[in-house]
Amino acid sequence: GAEWAALNQLAWPETVEVTCIKVDPGEEANFSLSLAAQLENPEGTNEDTYRVRVSNTVVPAGEKFTLEWEGYPETKMEGYVASGSSRVISSPPRPPELEKGTLLLQGDKHEFDNRVHIAAGQPRPLPVLYLSSSEKLDQAGSPFFYLKRALQDTPSLSPTLSAAKPENLEEALKTSEVVVVQGDWSEEWGERLHQFSENGGLVIALTSLESSSEGLAKLMGNDQWKLSNAELKNYAMLADLDFKHPVLAPFARAGLRDFTKVRFWKARDVEIPKSEQESVSVIAGFDTGSPAILEKPVGKGSVVLFLSERKPVRAFF
Repeated sequence: GAEWAALNQLAWPETVEVTCIKVDPGEEANFSLSLAAQLENPEGTNEDTYRVRVSNTVVPAGEKFTLEWEGYPETKMEGYVASGSSRVISSPPRPPELEKGTLLLQGDKHEFDNRVHIAAGQPRPLPVLYLSSSEKLDQAGSPFFYLKRALQDTPSLSPTLSAAKPENLEEALKTSEVVVVQGDWSEEWGERLHQFSENGGLVIALTSLESSSEGLAKLMGNDQWKLSNAELKNYAMLADLDFKHPVLAPFARAGLRDFTKVRFWKARDVEIPKSEQESVSVIAGFDTGSPAILEKPVGKGSVVLFLSERKPVRAFF
């Protein structure tokens, strides 16, 4: 490479002499391309887009360049970067049929640093554990039935869903990153899941009319969390959805973000302790003004709480 100063970092044998000969290029003007980061599913799309850094030398190489996936001229896009500066931009979306490929920058006479090779994506396994006092997990209408069909592979994650019996809880938690708990979970379960979240796990709690305040308080780690039945005159609908939150980001695309046909006939109200209200994020609310989905950081992890009764949860999934 061009970093000749790195030679001083090596332990050279005494019998070896190194002579550095500087070779000046005929033209110093140059663009260079490097990978900055992957931008996963930008704006809710399913297209792989990458952030790349384009640098321009002090000696002008011109200020306009093009960037494309090599072999796919239809993906070409134009860009601009001033002399002596760098700029981070989003690449064109990777063609769906291209598992791995090369981003090609054009606009200068030096080609040695105009390519970035992108490897095929390797989704990370994501073990998800489902906990419920019900034994009829695969019955149509149960949250497990719909959750099993909702968890699909993405370019970055490959979720696997399993269920555990109470006597196998400790062993199952050791190999899980996400826990979905539903219904009337016990205070013992709530306390154990609180520890799981404190250690970095994500807990998704689906409340029902049987869910107790005591179980929720143990899960949140504060006895002042209270659940009660919401008083609905007819039905409730979702409002004020935060599509920037990871829970709702997959629904951000036009055609998917319309929740006006989802209705809730039963829901729970939650009393949040004043000392924790600032740390709680409301991901979605009911049109009654009460929260429908909220998130609370717990230690290194967090708890996401769904406050609809089981049948509306089925409609949501």
